[in-house]
Amino acid sequence: MKFASKALVSAILLVASVGSQAQTQADPKLYAEIGYAATTFKVEDAADQFKAKPALLTGILGYQIHPNVAVEGLL
Repeated sequence: MKFASKALVSAILLVASVGSQAQTQADPKLYAEIGYAATTFKVEDAADQFKAKPALLTGILGYQIHPNVAVEGLL
């Protein structure tokens, strides 16, 4: 039981120290994001039937000018 409590306290301290390191780094001005979405679309009517499986790949590239202003491009 003593070992389990020491391991738990050590794990909590490790997670807390990693979180504090993330806050001390400088904010990057340039950032990017890639996203993928896949959906299924199906319409069944008395006369017509339509099925589609569209997929969407997006890319965003941005630059932070000010903490409240950023310029982004979407492709």
